[in-house]
Amino acid sequence: MTGDLQLFMLWNNGRRLEKQILADIGSRYEIAGICEVFWPPRHFARNLARFYGKNLRKGAKKIRECGTGPFLVIVVRDPAPQYYDGKNINMSDSKYQYRKLFGGGYMVHASDNQTEAFENFLLLSGQDIAEFAAVSYTHLRAHETCADLV
Repeated sequence: MTGDLQLFMLWNNGRRLEKQILADIGSRYEIAGICEVFWPPRHFARNLARFYGKNLRKGAKKIRECGTGPFLVIVVRDPAPQYYDGKNINMSDSKYQYRKLFGGGYMVHASDNQTEAFENFLLLSGQDIAEFAAVSYTHLRAHETCADLV
């Protein structure tokens, strides 16, 4: 298989358009696997801050926008990656198109490049994204906190 491994995340509040977004992702990329991840609400703010490497207050807009329920991680292979300024422009274009479906905001996350995809997936699951893609799991339950994963 050729192409870049990348990842999308559809936060809980974005799952209302899950079927539509997954169908579009499947038309553009090879879906290597889908994980459903759950962070207990009491740890959500801390995990989100660790994931994005930022200090987020518990009531931050990002947390309210994302929702604290189960979210999807979609591992894809981009068969024809195109890079500009270190970013996979196919992934960027898809991410912004999906965000527009919600009228803006951040209910969809996408990796900018393979390095970010590998780091994101390791943080979320404790697994190597390439191994996950090779085995093609369909469901994964993440640990309670990001700290347990690293």
